[in-house]
Amino acid sequence: MKHLKPISLRPGIISWILFLVFFTSIAQGKILPAEVTIIRDPKPTCSEKTYVTLKKIKTLAGDIGKGEFLASPCRMTVDQNGNLFVYDRAQYKIFKFDKAFNFVKSFGNDGSGPGEFKRTNRFSHGISLNIGKDGNLYGHDMYGTKIAAYDTDGNYLHDYRVPFMMPFKPVVDEKKNIYIPSTNQGAIDKYDPKMNCLTTLLSSDVYRSFLMFEPGFYMKEMHTKANGYNTHFDLTQGNRLLVFIANTSTLCIFKEDKLEKKFSLWPAQSLKRYKEDMDSREDTDKWFFLFFNFFVDMDNEEYFYLQYGTDIKNKVSSTYQFNLKGELIKVLNAQMEDYPLFFAKKNQRFFAIRQDSIYVYMEE
Repeated sequence: MKHLKPISLRPGIISWILFLVFFTSIAQGKILPAEVTIIRDPKPTCSEKTYVTLKKIKTLAGDIGKGEFLASPCRMTVDQNGNLFVYDRAQYKIFKFDKAFNFVKSFGNDGSGPGEFKRTNRFSHGISLNIGKDGNLYGHDMYGTKIAAYDTDGNYLHDYRVPFMMPFKPVVDEKKNIYIPSTNQGAIDKYDPKMNCLTTLLSSDVYRSFLMFEPGFYMKEMHTKANGYNTHFDLTQGNRLLVFIANTSTLCIFKEDKLEKKFSLWPAQSLKRYKEDMDSREDTDKWFFLFFNFFVDMDNEEYFYLQYGTDIKNKVSSTYQFNLKGELIKVLNAQMEDYPLFFAKKNQRFFAIRQDSIYVYMEE
């Protein structure tokens, strides 16, 4: 059993040192690209048949009452009661709304102390939020290299220190075990509440395969070494861990840390659009993913969603609903001018952020 030993230097300083050493080495040619496998002619695993329009029903922005306002929301999550938690990167705090979208309270602050978030520039997305299966709220502070835990009333509980500076959504099970991107040449590391590493899931080989196109030198290094950039994961009831590998659009399902299922998610029309999009690019650094976003359906955890992005031809942003058998259920389209980034679905509502606003959608 491995243990993360305390260090005398500040974690943020160490992270920046490692970051600079890594990219300096790339620039000087001291790090060779990892060998990669390209899936050059993927065959569709399903076909788009059912399309649904998402209608925007609510916008939260600016003045939200009680003398508070939203300046620059960037991350959010929803609990089982439908309460909404939003991190504002301009104010370094979390805002709570009830299921009727009424502002309840704000908590958190900028700083390096317990429950505080490290100050960064206004355009940083260094914080990620998630509700653990234990019912608590967790905020990952990438630049502060920690995870802050709160109850859903906003009361600070404790911090977890993490070993690197990388973006990821904190995932916590009912026993308060924590899942984070691997530092042990795998995909996911599982830690106990004292931050002892219990196990590593999947091998690093999953990052050395790409769909249709080989990325350029820079992105090849990023996406074969920095696991947090291309792995999305979350838990469902019964401690099933869903791991989506964006490089190849592959879903892995774990039960009690054992791999149960693994399948590719390659809808016919999205594959075609993706290839056309990549072929039209003049640059050689073709690294964008078929799907770039992943979230579980909180109304029915037998389903999950993958967000494709923008279909410029049809002027829509498409999100695909799949079941845990890998079957495509339907495609949900939002107007392109919205171009929302979705974070959750609860009570038949889809929650998204666009620029400095929170959008709420429902199916028409």
